[in-house]
Amino acid sequence: MDPKASRHTGTIVQIKTKNDDFEKWWGQANQRARFVNLRKLFPNMPGRTAYTELKLSSTDLHWVKLTVKLGNVTAVWYDGQQIYNGSNRRSTPELRKGLMIPIKPQADKILMRIDAGKDEPVDWGYTYRLEYMENFAGEITEKKTNKVVLSLTNNLGGSTLENLRLKAHCWTPGWTVTPTSESFDLADRKTMTFTVRASAAAGDWTGLTLTVNDEDEVQILRPTLTLPDIHVVQVDNYGDGLVSSAKIGGRECYATDQINNQTFIYYEVKDEVMENIKAEVKLSVEYYSLGRADRELTVYYDSHDKQLNLNGAYKTLKAPMSAEPGWHTHLFTLNDARFSNRQNAGADFRLTSNDELYVRRVQVEKLK
Repeated sequence: MDPKASRHTGTIVQIKTKNDDFEKWWGQANQRARFVNLRKLFPNMPGRTAYTELKLSSTDLHWVKLTVKLGNVTAVWYDGQQIYNGSNRRSTPELRKGLMIPIKPQADKILMRIDAGKDEPVDWGYTYRLEYMENFAGEITEKKTNKVVLSLTNNLGGSTLENLRLKAHCWTPGWTVTPTSESFDLADRKTMTFTVRASAAAGDWTGLTLTVNDEDEVQILRPTLTLPDIHVVQVDNYGDGLVSSAKIGGRECYATDQINNQTFIYYEVKDEVMENIKAEVKLSVEYYSLGRADRELTVYYDSHDKQLNLNGAYKTLKAPMSAEPGWHTHLFTLNDARFSNRQNAGADFRLTSNDELYVRRVQVEKLK
């Protein structure tokens, strides 16, 4: 390759993930192909050849998938080695389907050579998409009071992942899950069903943690809490309440993500329990304090206060969080609760903080 050749630094389309949450990462991908007009970028391009340098971001994921739908990408280099050799024509099926590239620790870019064909139009260009991927992806496809269905997908394609190991456990005493462990090979896709049961002495709620690992990576999924009256609402579609899960202070819980502007945890009270009410409601929130000063716990609830914006759909109450690190419980009094599903995604109330928020248990009680 000519080291003096003109190069264009492309914009990478990457997936936002968290180390301990893989339930939603696939749906967060921005997969719009980016069109690069090479005639405009390189009007004096000698030999009708250009080089595009796609920079890699630091990631804890293991693979990158390069897809080219349009254009004459004739060669791809990665970490000083040519990993794709095409011809002077539109991209081959291998690139159209996506070229899987294992990420090397020291590599920081992918370099593509693009040659123009004789019959290319004036606006000759190409499209590409770059995605970061795990060896396999996990998704919760069904959640009920006593059943959770997990779907696993092999991202590598054509290569079987051997000896994956899965473990499952419930968050609270008195609850059991079946099966608790399993080993298997993953050729393409696999669906697993977990049954959750409570003993007579069990508490009225639990959560479930599923851990799947092979030799290279570990994925942890924490399905929705099983609550008698309330469930967490995921506000996706570029919303502000795509909830993560975490383990802190020895307990597993839900968490906000301030860095990625996911600052709220939304809850919907089951309609058969409370809907279109006009009552005083006690709201109990079990949260984890990081022990930082001037931190507040805030609830926005659907109320009857028509003097507020949106006719009181987001009435606000604030309370100082404990300065002592650890798990604590705060009791809010909602004097004029309505709970008509008027918040985002049909929620009745949402919780937030001026810090990362970790919430384990939430309860509601109608007083009058």
